[in-house]
Amino acid sequence: MKKKIQRKDFSKLNTLKFAFSMAVIVSIFVFALTLLAVSNVIGSFLIITSIIFEIYGRLGYSVSVIGSLIGAVLSFIDAFIIGFIFAWIYNKIN
Repeated sequence: MKKKIQRKDFSKLNTLKFAFSMAVIVSIFVFALTLLAVSNVIGSFLIITSIIFEIYGRLGYSVSVIGSLIGAVLSFIDAFIIGFIFAWIYNKIN
């Protein structure tokens, strides 16, 4: 008797892994940009952090060290939800 070889479908995304990896990348990005704006390395980081402030300002985000931690947590949550929805829709379409 021959065994059937099961092939893994690589066209599907693991929704939790995709959402988690997207959330980690986005939160590190927000954390680093805020710290660069605090240290005032290049003035253009203030433009990007003003956009982040428009999104998370009411929830406690500010261009400070503590604000970078708050922004990282908030962006992690948002990016996880968005990444999960994206991967779920991708798997349904595919």
